[in-house]
Amino acid sequence: MAKYTDVIRDAIIANFEAGDQPTAAQFTNWITRIQEGIEEHDHDGTGDGDGIAALGITGITGAGVDVPDDWYIGIGAALERIVFDAAGDISVMGANFGVGTLAPTVLMEVFAIGGGFGTLYFGGSRKVAWQGIGGFYFTGYDSNDNKTEYAAVNASIADPTDGTEDGYMQLTTMQNGALAVVTTLDWLGQMGVGEVLPEGRIHSKVLDALAIPTLVLEQLDISEGTINFIASDRGVITGATNSVKSVRVEVGGVVYRLAVYADA
Repeated sequence: MAKYTDVIRDAIIANFEAGDQPTAAQFTNWITRIQEGIEEHDHDGTGDGDGIAALGITGITGAGVDVPDDWYIGIGAALERIVFDAAGDISVMGANFGVGTLAPTVLMEVFAIGGGFGTLYFGGSRKVAWQGIGGFYFTGYDSNDNKTEYAAVNASIADPTDGTEDGYMQLTTMQNGALAVVTTLDWLGQMGVGEVLPEGRIHSKVLDALAIPTLVLEQLDISEGTINFIASDRGVITGATNSVKSVRVEVGGVVYRLAVYADA
């Protein structure tokens, strides 16, 4: 099978056979025939005129290469491949994806070369208060093989004003078939548990009217749990076990004790 290099060779021979010193017209004809030979044989050197089609490429321009829907780059017969599908998505299939590393050990690994700081940016062009700007969603399947989002971590804008911007994050989990916010961390460092607008460092809220908000402090091998009001005259509240079950409140060095008895 002829190659486009044969066309180039024949053009050179033909022009030099015409005389020891090619004229400008002959030289121009020579270059033109070389260009035509390359274009006719689609740059692939096969000489069959359909090299681009054989590769599945629909066109080559100065800006890049056009490929048809569901075209892919793969490793032989293996499933490791990059797929360009009809929906406009690009997918990495059957392989770990590495950024800054040639040996990723998980589905996606980001490595900052030279002691740098590995960073991923998630966001968009939104600039409206109380709108989400990015998140991680953790999916699985339900009993009917429906893809299901079981939990998520989302970031949102609270105030987009230049110079006084605020943001917040929320943790959501699947509850009875729908994602619900369970924890909010706002721009003041306040955490809401069951509350999306916390009014204190820890704000716990239970939506069930029959339930009671509970803060549990547990230590398996020590019989005390402490809430300590640091740098305050309001003291320490301690759940203690001495002769009786009790709650001890210490204020300004004075200990007050509230005895707790089982409900008879």
